[in-house]
Amino acid sequence: MPVMKLTKRNIDAIKKPGRQEEYRDPELKGLTLIVYASGRKQFTVRYRLNGKRRAIKLGDYGAETPDGARKKAAKILADVSTGIDPQEEAQIKRDMPTFSEWADEYLAEAEKRMKRPDQPRRYIDMAKKRFGRKKLNAVTRADIQNQMKQLQKAGKTNAVANQYHARLRSCFAEAVAEGLIDKNPCLGIKRYPEPLPRSRTLTDAEMKRTLEAIDALDNQFAQTVFHMLIETGCRKSEALSAKWDDIHFDDAIWRLPDTKSGHPQVIPLSKTIMAKLRLLPHTDSPYLFPGTGKTGHLADIKKPWEAVRSAANIPDARLHDVRRTFGLHIARRAGLHVASKLLRHSSIKVTESHYAPLGIDELRAALEKKPADVVLLKRQSR
Repeated sequence: MPVMKLTKRNIDAIKKPGRQEEYRDPELKGLTLIVYASGRKQFTVRYRLNGKRRAIKLGDYGAETPDGARKKAAKILADVSTGIDPQEEAQIKRDMPTFSEWADEYLAEAEKRMKRPDQPRRYIDMAKKRFGRKKLNAVTRADIQNQMKQLQKAGKTNAVANQYHARLRSCFAEAVAEGLIDKNPCLGIKRYPEPLPRSRTLTDAEMKRTLEAIDALDNQFAQTVFHMLIETGCRKSEALSAKWDDIHFDDAIWRLPDTKSGHPQVIPLSKTIMAKLRLLPHTDSPYLFPGTGKTGHLADIKKPWEAVRSAANIPDARLHDVRRTFGLHIARRAGLHVASKLLRHSSIKVTESHYAPLGIDELRAALEKKPADVVLLKRQSR
């Protein structure tokens, strides 16, 4: 192979050859100029790594200058000297999926194992609109933080921005586990502060008025739904979708085959609720509370609940406050562990913080149990 310093003057002086020729630069080992029979001239860098010969095209002469080709070749050869194969790295980059491509693959798998795959899809679709065309390994922490800021500016709550971050963190964590990327760009991003969880519960007087308002309804199905919520602490969706086959009247047990946790659960039923269930009209529908919509069961009870709230004079109460009230009463009577079991929480911490907060009355009662100890502590602190 002829040796020639690859400068503009020397390259311009090369005549159109009859066949392909190559010129090797004497100063930078590996930098080569290929001159094709057509007269086209192309810069290439050649190297050997792990016993294999490699060649990487740097660009055609004209579009690429000799100095530019020299700099590119020097960088590639520097990587080779440290054991990095630039050719393999380039192939990895070409094979790297875009964020949208990976997100679609991730969501397809998520739908198989998640009970509510629509929730991560909502947030991941937001990300696809913003940086979906980027290569997966090119998405940065700044991309995600900027989207979170945009959600805030658009009037979304901090909880929405935090959910966006959480869903993307899981998406990128899966990509790390698959070996597609080395680092999760969501790591190190601080969550936004969120308001304390709602702690509204119904007082005994409010519950008395609520029960009276429920019994005054002229809708037997709505009455029974409300009593199930009050006496079992179940979720609204669980009550509305309950089936006759799930109620075991002999054992006074309600089996839930499809729950928020993703696995079957059992709810014990009191004599009171069992009596009310026996009085329900048994139609051709498999559901306790049949409906005419797509689900086949009663879809919502907003109007009956509004009537109950108005009659019971509890305008600020929400239907989920009934479940929280159930948890608080069980915790007072039987302790947090039992309350957590009946509410079917994955952790007793959830029960303690969201469904059974200690009120001022409980704190005052605990303080007054040992007044002598309190006096003694005051004396010791002086």
